[in-house]
Parts: sequence; C-alpha cells; structure tokens
Amino acid sequence: MKRVLLYEPSGTFAQFMTYLLERLGYQVSHVDNAGQVLQEITATMPDMIIAEAHLKEFSGIELCCRLKGERMLAGIPVAIVSVDGSMEARLDAHKAGCVDYLTKPLTARSIHELMERHLPYHYKRHNLRAKMHVNAEISDGTCSATMKTLSIGEGGMYACTDQPFKVGTVLDISLPLPSLRSPIHLKGEVIYTTNDIQPELPKGMGVKFIGMDSNMVTLLRHYMESYLHDYVPESFPGELG
Repeated sequence: MKRVLLYEPSGTFAQFMTYLLERLGYQVSHVDNAGQVLQEITATMPDMIIAEAHLKEFSGIELCCRLKGERMLAGIPVAIVSVDGSMEARLDAHKAGCVDYLTKPLTARSIHELMERHLPYHYKRHNLRAKMHVNAEISDGTCSATMKTLSIGEGGMYACTDQPFKVGTVLDISLPLPSLRSPIHLKGEVIYTTNDIQPELPKGMGVKFIGMDSNMVTLLRHYMESYLHDYVPESFPGELG
C-alpha cells in the first residue's frame, strides 16, 4: 500500500484528507509541525508528501527544497496544497521542485487525479475508486460464485477469490452498493487474475465494467463522489476551503 505523509497545520483539513486518501486506498500519516516532519519522513520514507505552502515556519515549499538536498530523500515527490492560487506561489513551488500545486477547496476527484499523476497503481485508474467490501454475485454463464470485493470504482472492481476466472472472461455481476436499495447489474471483463503484480493484495481478480449505458455511467460517477464525501459536509465546516 502506498504511503502518504500530510504536512498540514489544520487538524480539520488533515482529517478530511486522511479520510479520502484512506478510502482511495492509501496509508496516511499526519504531521502538523516543523519539529517532527523531517524525523517522520526519515522514519517512514513515504511514497509522497502533501504539504501546505504557507506555514509560520518551514513551509511545504521550504521542505521540498530541503529534501532535494538530501540524497536519500530527494526522490520523494512533494505536492503543495494551499488557498493561495497566485502565479507567484505556483512558480515558487515549481522552482523548489514540487511536483504539483493544488488550491483549496479540494474534491475526491481532484485528490484522486493528483495521486494518479504521481503514484499510479500497476493498472492506471482513470476513474474514482474506493475501498469497499461487499458480497458480489458473479457468473460467467456457466459457473457462479459469491466474491467479496476489495475495492469498487466507476470503471471496475477488485474481487477476492482463490479461483479467479480467466483473463478476458465476460461476467454478469450483481453488485450491492452500500445505501442503495437493490443491487446494480453490470457486465464486466477480467483484466488480470494474479496477485504477483501487487503482492500485498489478497488473491483475486481485477474486473473492468463494460457495456454500461449513459445512465449507469452517471449513476456510478455520482455514487462514488457521494460515497467518498458521505460524512464531509457537516463534519468539516469552512476550514476546508
């Protein structure tokens, strides 16, 4: 599992980011002060750092400059998140070697796209995906099985099984999504069946949804955005912006 370090003074915003990143499938740690951030980076060697641009001391941009001077840490990508969307701030981040610059407020989609640009999984995920454990009914027309999902997204899912269907197999899928009254019915195609690509995953298969009409595409798109944000609006007031 990819590790992300948040260097962020706002506990509220860090909680929001942690919630979304964990649902997107990342392991997250949070540091809110300059005295601990370098120690945490050295101890955990995160795959990516997301940092606030403007801090009273040792900003995210200054942190990036420092890391570029450390041989063992120079390769860790640093992305800046800030309310300051000025060109000057963006140029400062670029000169420091930051890989990206996002302005608040953020959405699940903008966070997902940030991670995809810099920490893609072995199979490029162009669509939102989140950890989600449900029992899917899956059939190839001859054999049927109930499989627990590890993750579900707008374009596919990962199903855990010791006996996956062969790559290229077209499947009928009955998928019960949390909070929906009845399962949705989809067609899928197996695109990989081994855990050798990502050995930390349980054995199973990756399935790409196929043949979806516009209504199903819209339903899944809206569902994933809602699922990833389902407790955010009331729990996190204006500090998010």
